[in-house]
Amino acid sequence: MSVEVFCYRLGKTQLTAADKKWMPKWLEKYASTSAKLADWNLVLTRESVFDFLVKMKSGGTPAWQRLQGRTDFGVVSKIAS
Repeated sequence: MSVEVFCYRLGKTQLTAADKKWMPKWLEKYASTSAKLADWNLVLTRESVFDFLVKMKSGGTPAWQRLQGRTDFGVVSKIAS
C-alpha cells in the first residue's frame, strides 16, 4: 500500500486525532528509508520495521518514541490488510 492510500484509509477509521496526526508521519519517515515495490507500494515486514527502529535508535530517537512507532506499525499493518 502506498502512503497516500494508507492516509486515505486512516481518515475513515475510529482512531484518535493524535493517531491520525502521527501515523502518517511515522509512515512517511519509514517510506523514506525503506524498500518500495515498483508501483510505490511499501514493503512492510517485521524485519523491515525492526531495521527502521534500529536506525531510529542509532539516530538518537528516545525509546518512548520508538515504542510508539512500533505500536503504530501494528495498526498500519491492520489497516493495510
